[in-house]
Amino acid sequence: MFIAVFTGADGLEYVKPTFNQMTLRIFCCYLFHFGNYREVSDSYKRMKFIRRFPERFDPQYVVAAFMLTLYQYTAAIGVEAVCILYLTR
Repeated sequence: MFIAVFTGADGLEYVKPTFNQMTLRIFCCYLFHFGNYREVSDSYKRMKFIRRFPERFDPQYVVAAFMLTLYQYTAAIGVEAVCILYLTR
């Protein structure tokens, strides 16, 4: 289904959006970005903290803590990319 969006095989007819619709879409993208920025920033700061101070964690949980924050970071960026792609389509 994801490939169908780019190839035009999804069967949906393209309707050129009006200026007001595009303005509203870009405004929604900005609002979502500002709301999602904190999540990305916090998870990045946590990853840096784990890398700088691994001695503050139980040795068996350092990798798990880093992977959890890495997943949070990539998920937040992925959600933002999909949202922008959807709103600008």
